[in-house]
Amino acid sequence: MKQLYISILLAVLFFSCEKTESASYSLGGNYLGIFSRTGMDTTQVSLFFDQNRFEGFSSRTNYPAICGGTFTLEDNTIQFTDSCAWTANFDWSLILSGAYNISISDGTVRIWKTNGAITDEYLLRQPTR
Repeated sequence: MKQLYISILLAVLFFSCEKTESASYSLGGNYLGIFSRTGMDTTQVSLFFDQNRFEGFSSRTNYPAICGGTFTLEDNTIQFTDSCAWTANFDWSLILSGAYNISISDGTVRIWKTNGAITDEYLLRQPTR
C-alpha cells in the first residue's frame, strides 16, 4: 500500500511540473533597423539572412562592423561566425561575431549581447512592401 501512495505521489509531481519550452526562431530575408552600444550613438543597419548565411552593412563605417559569414540558431542564442578580413584601425569588439541573445516579438527581432556594463543591441524589422 505504501508503494502505491509513493507511486501516485511521484506521478502527480511528474505531471504537475511546468515544462519550459525553448524558443525556436528562423530568420530569412532582409532586415532593417538600428544598432546601439551603451553610452554611444545609434546607427542604421541592414542584415540579410539566407539559410545559415548572413551579410550586412551599417550606415557608419565599422560601427558596427558587419560583413558576412555564417550563423546558427539554438534556443535563444544566435552564433555569428564572421568570414571577412578586417583592418586594425577600429574596435574589433564592434564586429558582428560570436554569441548573442535573440528574441522575436511582434515582428521585431532583437539581437543583443552584454559584456560587463556594455550592451550591443540590434533592433530589426523586415521592411513592408
